[in-house]
Amino acid sequence: MLPGKGRFAFIALPALIFFICLLSSPAQAKDDWPAPSQEELALKDNPASPGAHAMILYRESTSDDRLGVRTDYIRIKIFTDEGKKYADIEIPFYHGIESVNEIHARTIHPDGKVVEWDGKVFEKLLVKAGGFKFQVKTFTLPEVQPRSIIEYKYRIQHDSRFISNTTWDVQEDLFTRRALFTVRPNTILGALYWRAYRLPEGTEPQKQKDGSMRLEVQNVAGLEKEQNMPPPSELRGRLEFFYRDNPSETMEEFWKRVTKEGAKNTDNFIGNRSAIRQAAVQVVAANDVPEVKLQKLYARAQQVRNLALDQGKTEKEEKREKLKDNDNVEDVIKHGYGSSPDINRFFVALARAAGFEADWVRVVPRYQNFFHPELQDVRQLTADVAVVRLASKNVYLDPACNFCPYGFLPWYETGVGGVRLNKQGSELINTPAPKSAEAIMERKVDVRLKADGDLEGKWVVNFLGQYALEHRQDERTQDDTGRRKDLTEKIKKWLPANARLEIKNVTGWEGSTEPLHIEGTLTLPEFAASTGRRLLLPLTVFDDGHSVYFQTAQRKHPVYLLYPYQTVDEVSLELPEGFRVESLPKADSTPATSAAMYQVSCKQEGNQLRIVRRAGLEGIYFPLEYYGALRTFFHNMKAKDEEKIVLQSIQAAQRP
Repeated sequence: MLPGKGRFAFIALPALIFFICLLSSPAQAKDDWPAPSQEELALKDNPASPGAHAMILYRESTSDDRLGVRTDYIRIKIFTDEGKKYADIEIPFYHGIESVNEIHARTIHPDGKVVEWDGKVFEKLLVKAGGFKFQVKTFTLPEVQPRSIIEYKYRIQHDSRFISNTTWDVQEDLFTRRALFTVRPNTILGALYWRAYRLPEGTEPQKQKDGSMRLEVQNVAGLEKEQNMPPPSELRGRLEFFYRDNPSETMEEFWKRVTKEGAKNTDNFIGNRSAIRQAAVQVVAANDVPEVKLQKLYARAQQVRNLALDQGKTEKEEKREKLKDNDNVEDVIKHGYGSSPDINRFFVALARAAGFEADWVRVVPRYQNFFHPELQDVRQLTADVAVVRLASKNVYLDPACNFCPYGFLPWYETGVGGVRLNKQGSELINTPAPKSAEAIMERKVDVRLKADGDLEGKWVVNFLGQYALEHRQDERTQDDTGRRKDLTEKIKKWLPANARLEIKNVTGWEGSTEPLHIEGTLTLPEFAASTGRRLLLPLTVFDDGHSVYFQTAQRKHPVYLLYPYQTVDEVSLELPEGFRVESLPKADSTPATSAAMYQVSCKQEGNQLRIVRRAGLEGIYFPLEYYGALRTFFHNMKAKDEEKIVLQSIQAAQRP
């Protein structure tokens, strides 16, 4: 998160729509800048964190919930060339709900010279979902150099149709020397409450005489980033405000009310309409078994155009197309398009029309946060899936997810908590935990080793499950050239730096159930080292790639993976003429009960070596106390991978 970003969450008044919005804003008029002190101008490093690239000298954030306005001011000291990246500012906002105004910025050199920003602002789209566009306004501060001070301020006005809930991100990525937060409550919405997350004891806002809440903090450490860490919002120190008109409501009572209200809104969208019954009848056959029926209904829902995928369209193009909102499932059928919630509720309607017990489910996506029901906060629920009762089990599906096969959920909706919206109310759920068998990468090579140590031949890579889904979604907007370039760069990371490879064929981009299949040729110069009479070559051609995440002896945060995985490598290596096997590494494997799996074997079959290697992790969240064991596992695996196959020259061996 860039310095100065705050957050508002919005709840649409006419319907149960949940959103979290990251944003912020500033305060004073253009020329009303607080003067920098001589100490700030002369500062060469952060005394509290020597070697830092930059630090926040001061932040001031003021929210007025009565007017729906937030203003922010941020002053940052740059220390190094790398720290100049903080001069690229992004202000996120929801188009149609918020407007960003009164942006002012400037650069101050160490000698006090001021360079005003020229006011050029660009916009780019980040996410488009549920009829809303999450965008950012971007600009770059001028003439920034080490020891410069940059400062900027802006104002965000919120649409009066939406309730705004304020979040103070007390902890930023950068060290903060001093920050001041203020919120003026809207008493019409009820009593204002707050919750603290990961903040020192005693970090509490103080009520002022005018009814506002105020907090001043000093010397707040930045959030240290690590590879494979939980979502930053789960780790960041913050205060969240919310309104409650019934403070005595228990957690169970709260969620029961929320789910009943959500079920009512869902039922209003679905209704008891003949068009949806007719659509279901057209899809399934009377003699289909239940699961086949469900598969056909799922395929029908996936035919609906997902507007969230039209992220490249400009506002003018959208206006020219004149898309209308969907008020119910009949509109989805008529229009042939919808938001992600529209599509998933359309599928629920189809399933119900076909006789299934089905509900809409709101969940917390894992890329954003974890679900904390005890907080009684609907703002957590920013994603949705469908659940259908099939025989004796619940099947969770997300037909709105492009390329997602039946029986599957995208990784960020696996193993997450949420709320099943039904009339009974208060049904908190957890989607199925992901398994390593749902994310498999197969890498196969058929190569010949030359007497000079060079290796050449063919290779095949198959991505299955989550791997395939992730690649298809990431490359959705790329042409064939762009896709091949991205795949080439990815595969090269598994190989020695001098590797030369070429992709010959790729299939499976448009499917969902078959593997994403890539074929090509490979040349590895000096793959084997010559010692005169012998050739020494590593046990594996491919590098696992995960061991780099476990190099440091100490870690700050738990290890958190997108999904469990399995990697299966098969190497068929033809021996060079005039050489024979002198020694092979011994087979090795981890215990069957281990969450981390590693198996490797190397056998000779005629003039071929057949090497099979399997590795993987079963699990996504590993607390800090398990880091040492994980690090040891990957260290041992890397050591085993680097064991040598020894080939001996036959002619040299026959010499007396």
